[in-house]
Amino acid sequence: MREPTRLTRSLQILLPAYFNVGWVVACAQAWPTISRPLATGQRLGAVIIIAAVAPLTIILALLTYGSLKLWRWAFWAYLVLLVSFDAMVIQDRLFQSLYQTFFSAVGLVLSVASLIGLVRFGLWAMKKATVAMSQ
Repeated sequence: MREPTRLTRSLQILLPAYFNVGWVVACAQAWPTISRPLATGQRLGAVIIIAAVAPLTIILALLTYGSLKLWRWAFWAYLVLLVSFDAMVIQDRLFQSLYQTFFSAVGLVLSVASLIGLVRFGLWAMKKATVAMSQ
């Protein structure tokens, strides 16, 4: 049995919040791309874009639920996503706007916190329960 640490609840809330806020902002920024085909009468183009966005939304919802349940695979998925995003920011475009700078910095902090929690305690920063000997 594992018991939570101070870092467990923070990771459990902040990881899905980070990705869900990022996804909402990305969808808001992509809205003109979706509405443009609709305005010109090309419904197929809009349907294709929406069909591409829907599975990602479902995956994020599942990851959020997995975070609430402290599922092991959800932690690994978040960690892989965080490290991938950090690598893309460093490699591709090192901060273009204030929002991207802030979002990238938060992602980096979450990556470091996740790695510290993993190394120091284990998955979801949960430590092994201590068993007290009864006399």
